[in-house]
Amino acid sequence: MSRNNYSEAYHCFVSALQKKPDYSIDRFNLAKTEYALTNYHEALTHFDYLIAQGEYHIESLMFKSIIFYEKGMYDQSIENLNRVIAEKPDSVEAYTYLARNFRKMKRHDMADKLEQSLAALAQLKMNN
Repeated sequence: MSRNNYSEAYHCFVSALQKKPDYSIDRFNLAKTEYALTNYHEALTHFDYLIAQGEYHIESLMFKSIIFYEKGMYDQSIENLNRVIAEKPDSVEAYTYLARNFRKMKRHDMADKLEQSLAALAQLKMNN
């Protein structure tokens, strides 16, 4: 999607939230749009709101972890990923980002272990 399309989407979601501020799907879509526009601070604010409301909890934690990863804030990213994994232990995406964080932190041993576990899990799923 082009930046102009995200800008248009942003305005639509802001307008919708002005009419229904508690409508969580619009807030979640606004947060994702802010993320796409690299307005990370605003996106984090919306994701935090959704988490506090118990809406789109796992998805919001995952987006927060990706934002922190992209900003080079690996400890915060790992903290959010651990929360995702605690609630959804089969989240391959969370484990994948966890391995990426460890690689960036030069903790290759941890990244290697995670990647080996992911490969084993994929093999198990293929055999079933």
